[in-house]
Amino acid sequence: MDFNTYKSRMTVRGGTLGEVRKQQSDEIMDATWWGDIQSRVCYIYDYFHDGEKDKLRGLNPQNDKNKVPIDTKFIITQYGTISKGEVEYHIQFRPNQECPLDYFEDLYGRKYDSVFPVGLYIDIPDDKGVYNKWLICAKHIANQFVKYSVLPCNYSLRWIYKGEKYLMSAIVRTSNSYTSGVWRDYVFQTTNNQDSLWLPANSITDNIYYDERFIVSAPIKEPIVWSVTKIDGIDTHGIVKLTLLQDKFNQFKDYVNLETYEMYADYYESAIEPVDSPQTIVEDDKNDDVIVDVNTCTVTCSGTSAVLKVNGGYKTLTAKVYDSNNNDVTNDYNLFDWSFYIDDESINDKIYIVKNEVHNIVRVKFIGDESYMGKIIEAKCLCAGSNNVEGAIKIEVSCL
Repeated sequence: MDFNTYKSRMTVRGGTLGEVRKQQSDEIMDATWWGDIQSRVCYIYDYFHDGEKDKLRGLNPQNDKNKVPIDTKFIITQYGTISKGEVEYHIQFRPNQECPLDYFEDLYGRKYDSVFPVGLYIDIPDDKGVYNKWLICAKHIANQFVKYSVLPCNYSLRWIYKGEKYLMSAIVRTSNSYTSGVWRDYVFQTTNNQDSLWLPANSITDNIYYDERFIVSAPIKEPIVWSVTKIDGIDTHGIVKLTLLQDKFNQFKDYVNLETYEMYADYYESAIEPVDSPQTIVEDDKNDDVIVDVNTCTVTCSGTSAVLKVNGGYKTLTAKVYDSNNNDVTNDYNLFDWSFYIDDESINDKIYIVKNEVHNIVRVKFIGDESYMGKIIEAKCLCAGSNNVEGAIKIEVSCL
């Protein structure tokens, strides 16, 4: 065979000899896929399409249209022991299987420079067919077949952000620490114990910052509280890694419900009782919870807490509208009408408003007297567009 004949045959088959062998390997893997005991049908999705946020095990992804089935091999590459090391888990997708999530590139690919499917949840069945929730943490490019590192979600994290309650499946990782867990000097003594927490990168975890407190503990009367001391979200491309330093439980700030197992740090930090974060879930004709295509409005207040002070300065209120995929569609709305209430009675005359060039942002100042101290203002924003939506935030009146 002369060189030109060889070259033409390679071109027909796919290029170089190595490329041809890779293609043949993919074809063999595809043809023998279901003969491998590691192969199974898994379901992939992001945080905003998770209809079982409060569950880590015993999931039912087959009944959730927002979780997309994907052919996967579940591989254990290294076994750990009780005293040393952790188990290494990987997954592998069927050859030529492309990203089945049309929202991934817009929400995660461009923003976090993440590569599909890093930062997504995946429900993987165990040997008995019971589905458990995992987080895809990294991509490993091998010479032959691409693999992805996965870790089991082992904690349901609850926290408060600007008066709203959030719930997200997380991974708690033990940080190697050879200290006694107590730091002392000549005057003070405090806890000195560290842990690590991994979460998917998204528009909610973007707001986690230093010194934020979380409860990561078994539901006991005085659970273990942690404070964020380090945030690694640059090199991880789709995963937010938090370093936590152990803090102390404060019965006057932190909330524990031993019946529902709900635990929130800083729950009582404001006089305003926290509310559930906005959800786009309604009941269908069969009384099942399903996610529908509706827009929601979220109102935020500048500063670390939603407080307006008597004789104080201005606070900035921002209204943003999101669709059911958490895409920002604020620019689709052309009118934002603000109103303010205490105990359902209008107090618009007690609020001085300065409008901004950006139509969804206003600066507000409380001009009432000290008799309003301790009251709760409900600031509402009606967003007018193709369909009208309303958002609100509760603001406490305080003193200087």
